[in-house]
This record gives sequence, structure tokens and C-alpha cells, in this order.
Amino acid sequence: MKQRLLAIFYFYLSIAIFGGVFSVAIWWALEMPIDEKFQVFFPLYLLAKIFLMQ
Repeated sequence: MKQRLLAIFYFYLSIAIFGGVFSVAIWWALEMPIDEKFQVFFPLYLLAKIFLMQ
């Protein structure tokens, strides 16, 4: 049971990392500003993305 849960966790973790990197790449490609507001927004965005992916 523990191995199964770890497998599920690592699967979703890999998706979350890919999604976060993809989002940052799109943000950069659209030349959106990266300033203090972005540094506050980005960690919260990644947490929301992780929780909403399931």
C-alpha cells in the first residue's frame, strides 16, 4: 500500500513540476513582468496548481 501511494505521489509531483516549468516558460515568452509581485505570486500559484491537479 505504501509503495502504491509513493508511486502516485511521484507521478503527480512530476506533473506538477512540468506544469510549473511550462507556466513560467509561457510567462517569460509573453514578456510578462518579473518583479516583487511575481515573487510573491509564483509560490502561491504553484501550490494552487499542485492542489487543483488532483
